[in-house]
Amino acid sequence: GRVRELLPAVASALPASAGHPGARGALLQAAAVLHFRAGQLDSAQALAREALAAASAAADEPGQRAMLNVLALVLKDLGRYAEAEQCAQDALQRCRAAGVEREVAAHANTCAILAKRRGDLAGAGALYTEAIAIHRRSANQRSLATCLNNLGNVQRALAEPAAALACFEESLRVADQHGIASTRAFALVNLAIVHQHSGRAELALSYAQRASAEPAAEVGVHLAVEVVHTLVAIEQRDFGRAGQALRALAERARQTGLHAAMLEAVNCHAKLLAAEGQRGGAIVRWLFLIDHPQLPAMERDEAGQALARLAPAADELARGRAMAARFELDLLVQDAVDAATSGAAAAQPPAAHRRRGQ
Repeated sequence: GRVRELLPAVASALPASAGHPGARGALLQAAAVLHFRAGQLDSAQALAREALAAASAAADEPGQRAMLNVLALVLKDLGRYAEAEQCAQDALQRCRAAGVEREVAAHANTCAILAKRRGDLAGAGALYTEAIAIHRRSANQRSLATCLNNLGNVQRALAEPAAALACFEESLRVADQHGIASTRAFALVNLAIVHQHSGRAELALSYAQRASAEPAAEVGVHLAVEVVHTLVAIEQRDFGRAGQALRALAERARQTGLHAAMLEAVNCHAKLLAAEGQRGGAIVRWLFLIDHPQLPAMERDEAGQALARLAPAADELARGRAMAARFELDLLVQDAVDAATSGAAAAQPPAAHRRRGQ
Protein backbone atom coordinates (compact mmCIF):
# COMPACT_ATOMS: atom_id res chain seq x y z
CA GLY A 1 0.00 0.00 0.00
CA ARG A 2 2.96 2.39 -0.19
CA VAL A 3 1.69 4.15 -3.32
CA ARG A 4 3.21 7.55 -2.56
CA GLU A 5 6.70 6.05 -2.36
CA LEU A 6 6.31 3.99 -5.50
CA LEU A 7 4.97 6.78 -7.74
CA PRO A 8 8.22 8.80 -8.01
CA ALA A 9 10.31 5.62 -8.26
CA VAL A 10 8.38 4.39 -11.29
CA ALA A 11 8.23 7.88 -12.82
CA SER A 12 12.02 8.24 -12.59
CA ALA A 13 12.55 4.82 -14.21
CA LEU A 14 10.29 5.43 -17.23
CA PRO A 15 12.68 7.67 -19.23
CA ALA A 16 15.45 5.08 -18.91
CA SER A 17 13.19 2.41 -20.47
CA ALA A 18 13.26 3.97 -23.95
CA GLY A 19 14.39 1.34 -26.43
CA HIS A 20 13.52 -1.50 -24.06
CA PRO A 21 9.88 -2.40 -24.92
CA GLY A 22 9.49 -5.08 -22.25
CA ALA A 23 10.73 -2.88 -19.44
CA ARG A 24 8.77 0.12 -20.69
CA GLY A 25 5.56 -1.89 -20.90
CA ALA A 26 5.99 -3.19 -17.36
CA LEU A 27 6.69 0.30 -16.02
CA LEU A 28 3.70 1.80 -17.84
CA GLN A 29 1.50 -0.91 -16.33
CA ALA A 30 2.85 -0.20 -12.86
CA ALA A 31 2.41 3.56 -13.33
CA ALA A 32 -1.21 3.11 -14.46
CA VAL A 33 -2.04 1.06 -11.36
CA LEU A 34 -0.30 3.52 -9.03
CA HIS A 35 -2.05 6.57 -10.50
CA PHE A 36 -5.37 4.74 -10.13
CA ARG A 37 -4.62 3.84 -6.51
CA ALA A 38 -3.67 7.47 -5.83
CA GLY A 39 -7.00 8.67 -7.22
CA GLN A 40 -5.36 10.38 -10.22
CA LEU A 41 -7.93 9.12 -12.68
CA ASP A 42 -7.14 11.14 -15.81
CA SER A 43 -3.45 10.25 -15.77
CA ALA A 44 -4.31 6.64 -14.83
CA GLN A 45 -6.55 6.35 -17.89
CA ALA A 46 -3.88 7.81 -20.20
CA LEU A 47 -1.18 5.52 -18.81
CA ALA A 48 -3.43 2.45 -19.00
CA ARG A 49 -4.23 3.15 -22.65
CA GLU A 50 -0.53 3.69 -23.42
CA ALA A 51 0.38 0.47 -21.61
CA LEU A 52 -2.40 -1.41 -23.43
CA ALA A 53 -1.07 -0.18 -26.77
CA ALA A 54 2.48 -1.21 -25.82
CA ALA A 55 1.29 -4.66 -24.71
CA SER A 56 -0.66 -5.11 -27.95
CA ALA A 57 2.36 -4.12 -30.03
CA ALA A 58 4.49 -6.65 -28.16
CA ALA A 59 1.80 -9.38 -28.38
CA ASP A 60 1.87 -9.44 -24.57
CA GLU A 61 -1.47 -11.10 -23.80
CA PRO A 62 -1.12 -11.03 -19.99
CA GLY A 63 -0.22 -7.35 -20.20
CA GLN A 64 -3.25 -6.63 -22.38
CA ARG A 65 -5.55 -8.43 -19.95
CA ALA A 66 -4.07 -6.58 -16.98
CA MET A 67 -4.50 -3.17 -18.58
CA LEU A 68 -8.05 -3.88 -19.72
CA ASN A 69 -8.81 -4.60 -16.07
CA VAL A 70 -7.17 -1.40 -14.82
CA LEU A 71 -8.90 0.61 -17.54
CA ALA A 72 -12.25 -0.89 -16.51
CA LEU A 73 -11.70 0.20 -12.90
CA VAL A 74 -10.65 3.72 -13.92
CA LEU A 75 -13.60 4.14 -16.28
CA LYS A 76 -15.95 2.92 -13.55
CA ASP A 77 -14.70 5.60 -11.17
CA LEU A 78 -15.13 8.21 -13.93
CA GLY A 79 -18.76 7.15 -14.32
CA ARG A 80 -18.24 5.68 -17.81
CA TYR A 81 -19.90 2.39 -16.95
CA ALA A 82 -20.68 1.03 -20.43
CA GLU A 83 -17.03 1.36 -21.47
CA ALA A 84 -15.92 -0.13 -18.17
CA GLU A 85 -18.19 -3.16 -18.66
CA GLN A 86 -16.83 -3.70 -22.16
CA CYS A 87 -13.21 -3.68 -20.95
CA ALA A 88 -13.93 -5.92 -17.96
CA GLN A 89 -15.91 -8.50 -19.91
CA ASP A 90 -13.26 -8.56 -22.66
CA ALA A 91 -10.54 -9.21 -20.07
CA LEU A 92 -12.53 -11.98 -18.35
CA GLN A 93 -13.35 -13.74 -21.63
CA ARG A 94 -9.68 -13.66 -22.63
CA CYS A 95 -8.68 -15.14 -19.27
CA ARG A 96 -11.23 -17.94 -19.50
CA ALA A 97 -10.11 -18.72 -23.05
CA ALA A 98 -6.46 -18.83 -21.93
CA GLY A 99 -7.35 -21.05 -18.93
CA VAL A 100 -5.43 -18.79 -16.53
CA GLU A 101 -7.33 -19.47 -13.30
CA ARG A 102 -5.57 -16.88 -11.17
CA GLU A 103 -6.34 -14.15 -13.68
CA VAL A 104 -9.92 -15.35 -14.01
CA ALA A 105 -10.34 -14.60 -10.32
CA ALA A 106 -8.91 -11.08 -10.64
CA HIS A 107 -11.10 -10.16 -13.60
CA ALA A 108 -14.19 -11.84 -12.12
CA ASN A 109 -13.77 -9.44 -9.20
CA THR A 110 -13.92 -6.42 -11.52
CA CYS A 111 -16.92 -7.81 -13.40
CA ALA A 112 -18.63 -8.40 -10.06
CA ILE A 113 -18.08 -4.77 -9.02
CA LEU A 114 -19.83 -3.64 -12.20
CA ALA A 115 -22.60 -6.23 -11.86
CA LYS A 116 -23.35 -4.93 -8.36
CA ARG A 117 -23.46 -1.37 -9.66
CA ARG A 118 -26.18 -2.22 -12.19
CA GLY A 119 -28.17 -4.11 -9.55
CA ASP A 120 -27.29 -7.70 -10.46
CA LEU A 121 -26.49 -8.72 -6.88
CA ALA A 122 -26.88 -12.46 -7.54
CA GLY A 123 -24.47 -12.27 -10.47
CA ALA A 124 -22.00 -10.24 -8.45
CA GLY A 125 -22.18 -12.69 -5.55
CA ALA A 126 -21.56 -15.66 -7.86
CA LEU A 127 -18.50 -14.00 -9.42
CA TYR A 128 -17.04 -13.11 -6.02
CA THR A 129 -17.68 -16.64 -4.73
CA GLU A 130 -15.86 -18.07 -7.77
CA ALA A 131 -12.93 -15.72 -7.23
CA ILE A 132 -12.71 -16.43 -3.48
CA ALA A 133 -12.56 -20.20 -4.11
CA ILE A 134 -9.66 -19.69 -6.55
CA HIS A 135 -7.82 -17.40 -4.13
CA ARG A 136 -8.20 -19.91 -1.29
CA ARG A 137 -6.82 -22.72 -3.49
CA SER A 138 -3.84 -20.65 -4.58
CA ALA A 139 -3.27 -19.05 -1.14
CA ASN A 140 -3.44 -15.61 -2.77
CA GLN A 141 -4.03 -13.78 0.48
CA ARG A 142 -4.06 -10.24 -0.90
CA SER A 143 -6.74 -10.99 -3.48
CA LEU A 144 -8.67 -13.13 -0.98
CA ALA A 145 -8.86 -10.18 1.40
CA THR A 146 -10.05 -7.91 -1.42
CA CYS A 147 -12.75 -10.29 -2.64
CA LEU A 148 -14.03 -10.97 0.88
CA ASN A 149 -14.33 -7.23 1.35
CA ASN A 150 -16.23 -6.86 -1.93
CA LEU A 151 -18.54 -9.81 -1.21
CA GLY A 152 -19.36 -8.15 2.11
CA ASN A 153 -20.60 -5.12 0.20
CA VAL A 154 -22.93 -7.33 -1.86
CA GLN A 155 -24.31 -8.91 1.30
CA ARG A 156 -24.81 -5.46 2.80
CA ALA A 157 -26.77 -4.51 -0.33
CA LEU A 158 -28.88 -7.65 0.15
CA ALA A 159 -29.70 -6.46 3.70
CA GLU A 160 -27.70 -9.32 5.25
CA PRO A 161 -25.65 -7.39 7.83
CA ALA A 162 -24.49 -10.46 9.77
CA ALA A 163 -23.07 -12.09 6.64
CA ALA A 164 -21.51 -8.77 5.59
CA LEU A 165 -19.85 -8.36 9.00
CA ALA A 166 -18.41 -11.88 8.79
CA CYS A 167 -16.85 -11.10 5.39
CA PHE A 168 -15.43 -7.74 6.47
CA GLU A 169 -14.04 -9.23 9.68
CA GLU A 170 -12.35 -12.10 7.83
CA SER A 171 -10.98 -9.64 5.28
CA LEU A 172 -9.54 -7.57 8.13
CA ARG A 173 -8.00 -10.68 9.77
CA VAL A 174 -6.32 -11.74 6.52
CA ALA A 175 -5.07 -8.21 5.90
CA ASP A 176 -3.67 -7.96 9.44
CA GLN A 177 -2.00 -11.38 9.29
CA HIS A 178 -0.28 -10.70 5.98
CA GLY A 179 0.39 -6.96 6.24
CA ILE A 180 -1.95 -6.00 3.40
CA ALA A 181 -2.29 -2.35 4.29
CA SER A 182 -4.50 -1.05 1.48
CA THR A 183 -7.16 -3.75 1.93
CA ARG A 184 -7.07 -3.32 5.71
CA ALA A 185 -8.15 0.30 5.23
CA PHE A 186 -11.10 -0.74 3.05
CA ALA A 187 -12.18 -3.47 5.50
CA LEU A 188 -12.10 -0.96 8.36
CA VAL A 189 -14.20 1.63 6.55
CA ASN A 190 -16.71 -1.02 5.44
CA LEU A 191 -17.05 -2.17 9.03
CA ALA A 192 -17.74 1.47 9.89
CA ILE A 193 -20.44 1.65 7.20
CA VAL A 194 -22.24 -1.55 8.24
CA HIS A 195 -22.23 -0.50 11.91
CA GLN A 196 -23.55 2.95 10.97
CA HIS A 197 -26.38 1.38 8.97
CA SER A 198 -27.17 -0.84 11.96
CA GLY A 199 -27.41 2.13 14.32
CA ARG A 200 -24.17 1.47 16.22
CA ALA A 201 -22.77 5.00 15.97
CA GLU A 202 -19.86 4.66 18.39
CA LEU A 203 -18.55 1.51 16.72
CA ALA A 204 -18.99 3.15 13.33
CA LEU A 205 -16.96 6.20 14.35
CA SER A 206 -14.27 4.03 15.93
CA TYR A 207 -13.76 2.01 12.73
CA ALA A 208 -13.92 5.18 10.62
CA GLN A 209 -11.17 6.76 12.71
CA ARG A 210 -8.99 3.67 12.34
CA ALA A 211 -9.57 3.63 8.57
CA SER A 212 -8.66 7.29 8.09
CA ALA A 213 -5.48 6.79 10.16
CA GLU A 214 -4.24 4.04 7.84
CA PRO A 215 -1.18 5.35 5.91
CA ALA A 216 -2.20 3.28 2.87
CA ALA A 217 -5.81 4.52 2.85
CA GLU A 218 -6.83 5.46 -0.69
CA VAL A 219 -9.02 8.37 -1.73
CA GLY A 220 -12.14 6.19 -1.72
CA VAL A 221 -11.54 5.25 1.92
CA HIS A 222 -11.29 8.88 3.03
CA LEU A 223 -14.47 9.72 1.09
CA ALA A 224 -16.34 6.84 2.73
CA VAL A 225 -15.12 8.01 6.16
CA GLU A 226 -16.64 11.44 5.50
CA VAL A 227 -19.93 9.78 4.51
CA VAL A 228 -19.97 7.91 7.83
CA HIS A 229 -19.19 11.10 9.77
CA THR A 230 -21.94 12.98 7.92
CA LEU A 231 -24.61 10.33 8.47
CA VAL A 232 -23.77 9.74 12.14
CA ALA A 233 -23.88 13.49 12.80
CA ILE A 234 -27.28 13.74 11.06
CA GLU A 235 -28.62 10.84 13.15
CA GLN A 236 -27.36 12.58 16.28
CA ARG A 237 -28.92 15.87 15.03
CA ASP A 238 -25.58 17.63 15.25
CA PHE A 239 -26.17 19.62 12.08
CA GLY A 240 -23.08 21.81 12.42
CA ARG A 241 -20.81 18.77 12.51
CA ALA A 242 -22.82 17.17 9.69
CA GLY A 243 -22.34 20.26 7.53
CA GLN A 244 -18.58 20.23 8.10
CA ALA A 245 -18.31 16.54 7.18
CA LEU A 246 -20.54 17.06 4.13
CA ARG A 247 -18.37 19.93 2.95
CA ALA A 248 -15.22 17.80 3.28
CA LEU A 249 -16.90 14.96 1.38
CA ALA A 250 -18.16 17.16 -1.45
CA GLU A 251 -14.90 19.05 -1.85
CA ARG A 252 -12.81 15.89 -2.09
CA ALA A 253 -15.30 14.18 -4.40
CA ARG A 254 -15.23 17.16 -6.75
CA GLN A 255 -11.43 17.44 -6.66
CA THR A 256 -10.86 13.77 -7.47
CA GLY A 257 -13.69 13.48 -9.99
CA LEU A 258 -14.98 10.25 -8.43
CA HIS A 259 -18.46 10.03 -9.92
CA ALA A 260 -20.02 7.77 -7.29
CA ALA A 261 -18.69 9.99 -4.50
CA MET A 262 -20.22 13.10 -6.07
CA LEU A 263 -23.61 11.37 -6.23
CA GLU A 264 -23.19 10.27 -2.60
CA ALA A 265 -22.45 13.86 -1.59
CA VAL A 266 -25.77 14.94 -3.13
CA ASN A 267 -27.55 12.12 -1.28
CA CYS A 268 -25.97 13.10 2.04
CA HIS A 269 -26.96 16.72 1.42
CA ALA A 270 -30.55 15.60 0.81
CA LYS A 271 -30.53 13.69 4.10
CA LEU A 272 -29.22 16.74 5.95
CA LEU A 273 -31.87 19.00 4.40
CA ALA A 274 -34.62 16.51 5.28
CA ALA A 275 -33.40 16.25 8.88
CA GLU A 276 -33.42 20.05 9.16
CA GLY A 277 -36.99 20.19 7.86
CA GLN A 278 -36.08 21.63 4.45
CA ARG A 279 -38.36 19.26 2.55
CA GLY A 280 -38.19 21.07 -0.77
CA GLY A 281 -34.43 20.84 -1.06
CA ALA A 282 -34.40 17.18 -0.09
CA ILE A 283 -37.18 16.30 -2.56
CA VAL A 284 -35.37 18.05 -5.42
CA ARG A 285 -32.11 16.20 -4.75
CA TRP A 286 -33.68 12.77 -4.38
CA LEU A 287 -35.69 13.28 -7.58
CA PHE A 288 -32.48 14.31 -9.35
CA LEU A 289 -30.72 11.17 -8.10
CA ILE A 290 -33.58 8.83 -8.99
CA ASP A 291 -33.60 10.26 -12.52
CA HIS A 292 -29.83 10.22 -12.95
CA PRO A 293 -28.96 7.57 -15.56
CA GLN A 294 -25.68 6.59 -13.90
CA LEU A 295 -26.86 6.15 -10.32
CA PRO A 296 -26.26 2.52 -9.22
CA ALA A 297 -29.41 0.45 -8.77
CA MET A 298 -29.02 0.04 -4.99
CA GLU A 299 -28.55 3.80 -4.46
CA ARG A 300 -31.55 4.51 -6.73
CA ASP A 301 -33.72 2.26 -4.56
CA GLU A 302 -32.45 3.95 -1.40
CA ALA A 303 -33.21 7.41 -2.81
CA GLY A 304 -36.71 6.23 -3.75
CA GLN A 305 -37.31 4.90 -0.24
CA ALA A 306 -36.03 8.13 1.34
CA LEU A 307 -38.34 10.17 -0.89
CA ALA A 308 -41.30 7.92 -0.03
CA ARG A 309 -40.68 8.46 3.69
CA LEU A 310 -41.19 12.20 3.16
CA ALA A 311 -44.58 11.40 1.55
CA PRO A 312 -44.52 14.46 -0.73
CA ALA A 313 -47.80 15.83 -2.00
CA ALA A 314 -48.51 15.99 -5.72
CA ASP A 315 -47.73 19.70 -5.93
CA GLU A 316 -44.43 19.19 -4.06
CA LEU A 317 -43.43 16.48 -6.52
CA ALA A 318 -44.33 18.64 -9.50
CA ARG A 319 -42.27 21.57 -8.21
CA GLY A 320 -39.43 19.25 -7.31
CA ARG A 321 -39.32 17.64 -10.77
CA ALA A 322 -39.33 21.02 -12.49
CA MET A 323 -36.44 22.21 -10.33
CA ALA A 324 -34.47 18.94 -10.56
CA ALA A 325 -34.57 19.14 -14.36
CA ARG A 326 -32.64 22.43 -14.16
CA PHE A 327 -29.78 21.09 -12.07
CA GLU A 328 -26.45 19.55 -13.07
CA LEU A 329 -24.46 17.21 -10.86
CA ASP A 330 -21.55 19.60 -10.50
CA LEU A 331 -23.86 22.41 -9.37
CA LEU A 332 -25.44 20.19 -6.72
CA VAL A 333 -22.01 19.13 -5.49
CA GLN A 334 -21.03 22.80 -5.28
CA ASP A 335 -24.21 23.41 -3.27
CA ALA A 336 -23.06 20.73 -0.83
CA VAL A 337 -19.60 22.34 -0.63
CA ASP A 338 -21.27 25.66 0.19
CA ALA A 339 -23.51 24.17 2.90
CA ALA A 340 -23.12 26.23 6.04
CA THR A 341 -21.55 24.44 8.98
CA SER A 342 -24.62 25.34 11.01
CA GLY A 343 -26.98 23.91 8.43
CA ALA A 344 -27.46 22.97 4.80
CA ALA A 345 -27.43 25.29 1.82
CA ALA A 346 -30.61 26.78 0.47
CA ALA A 347 -32.71 24.63 -1.84
CA GLN A 348 -33.08 27.22 -4.60
CA PRO A 349 -31.44 26.49 -7.97
CA PRO A 350 -28.45 28.58 -9.07
CA ALA A 351 -29.17 31.79 -10.95
CA ALA A 352 -27.40 30.58 -14.10
CA HIS A 353 -29.09 27.33 -15.10
CA ARG A 354 -27.30 24.85 -17.28
CA ARG A 355 -28.47 21.69 -19.00
CA ARG A 356 -27.97 18.62 -16.82
CA GLY A 357 -24.79 16.74 -17.74
CA GLN A 358 -22.62 14.00 -16.33
